[in-house]
Amino acid sequence: MIKTRASKNILLINSWIYDFAAYDLWIKPLGLLYVGASLRRNGYNIQLIDCLDRNHPDMRKIESSGDRKPDGRGNFHREIVDKPEILEWVPRYFARYGYTEEVFQRELDRVEPPDAVLITSVMTYWYKGVEAVIARVKSKFPDVPILLGGVYATLCYSHAQTMSEVNHVVSGYGEESAVKWLDDYFGIEAEYDPGDAEGDPKLPWDLYPDPTAIVTLTARGCPYRCTFCATHELNDKFFQRRPETVIDEILYHTEQHNTKEVVFYDDALFVKKRKHIEVILDYIIEHANHLRFHTPNGLFAKMIDQQLADKLVEANFKTVRLSFETSNEGRRKDMNNKVTNDTFLRAMDYLDAAGFPREHVEVYTLMGLPGQSGEEVYNSIDFVHEAGAHVSLASFTPIPGTVDFQRAVENHDLDPETDPLLLNNTIYPLRGNGLSYDDYDAIRQYARRKNQELTATR
Repeated sequence: MIKTRASKNILLINSWIYDFAAYDLWIKPLGLLYVGASLRRNGYNIQLIDCLDRNHPDMRKIESSGDRKPDGRGNFHREIVDKPEILEWVPRYFARYGYTEEVFQRELDRVEPPDAVLITSVMTYWYKGVEAVIARVKSKFPDVPILLGGVYATLCYSHAQTMSEVNHVVSGYGEESAVKWLDDYFGIEAEYDPGDAEGDPKLPWDLYPDPTAIVTLTARGCPYRCTFCATHELNDKFFQRRPETVIDEILYHTEQHNTKEVVFYDDALFVKKRKHIEVILDYIIEHANHLRFHTPNGLFAKMIDQQLADKLVEANFKTVRLSFETSNEGRRKDMNNKVTNDTFLRAMDYLDAAGFPREHVEVYTLMGLPGQSGEEVYNSIDFVHEAGAHVSLASFTPIPGTVDFQRAVENHDLDPETDPLLLNNTIYPLRGNGLSYDDYDAIRQYARRKNQELTATR
């Protein structure tokens, strides 16, 4: 037996989305790329098939003119598929998003025959995409071991073990455990190289034929413990990378891949802002003001002051989304206490004074929280719009491992072993609040109309 990592080819696959709706907000499988960086650093050869890569040359050929925004966001290719029986009652089409089956098969035919395959999926209720990918991989490479990791595998570990029929399910960070499992499987005796302990991942963006945006994390984890959020289950410790390392990563990959779009995936981007994000922004303002920055995740409004707002605008931030959840102060204090109505309004004023238009700010507002009334959601929508911002209405879904999941079990008769498909936010899992599917749909339509009114006044 050859006992060297250099002779082994590892195929990384980001699965399809199977859902009622999906949109590409610069979605990239960062966890899988971190694992890929670790595998490469430790001597393995890596290849990638990202079923959600809209920039694949074959997918660009079938893209319609309205599917793409200049900054790289856009609509996934969508094909209607049969709804799982458990979701037959939902009055919406169920679809596969991403590669066509033909493109995926051509990718499987193209790659060097792998010695192992690593598969990931982000959302817990997207696991039908995982099933479909596993089936095709087994058909093409029947004797190759398969590892499954990612958010679904971590938060729904038992379900993933039962459903997936893979050789190994990776829970949590996979950089070390995947390498060591493969070493054991192949009989390789070698020391594990953890890389830069301060967080320089050297992500393998070269595996993408045309990355129109570079996605990065300046930190892992979050110092807050919101009752609805599972970040602490996925990242049990909060640590920030060195600002100079983040800067080097951004400059290197944007130059290598000739892109100006940079996306921060951080939730806690503004924590210790003077020593962290503002150091990064100062360098960008001085040396890289040709780049454009986006923050699709909800940022902490109460950490925005005038100095930070000015730097965000000067550094060319184009997408700013704030985490707000609800205007009900009592509920928010129970959930996280990371923002108040007053600190949200002050953040809006700071951004406005810095030159970031109010109507360009998008604000995450939740509906369907345990015990939440429709009136509360309408009030929250009105509050955000009165501040001049767009509402990005998110449907609450109980995530395994969170406080609100346990509350849903105790107070809303949620089966703790429920099929993850029933936690899809599109179907409003906690309709026990006295609101029907149609009630929630009416709230969504109301938010959409209010956003359109705001756009019309620009």
